[in-house]
Amino acid sequence: MTAIYKFHDLINTIKIARQLSGKGPTKVLILLRVEFKLWERATIAKMLFTPFKNKKARVKFIKNLA
Repeated sequence: MTAIYKFHDLINTIKIARQLSGKGPTKVLILLRVEFKLWERATIAKMLFTPFKNKKARVKFIKNLA
């Protein structure tokens, strides 16, 4: 049990020392690409993150959402 506490006390020190020495991270985190099974979901997801150009686009979004 004391080994666990010792690990948690030292882990930040180890990470900081590794960064200061110029060594890169051991793991590289990447974002996974989201794939949708239904084209309707993909359309809604795309429209949620883009501003509406006009009223027609807003109506299309609402129809797809429904």
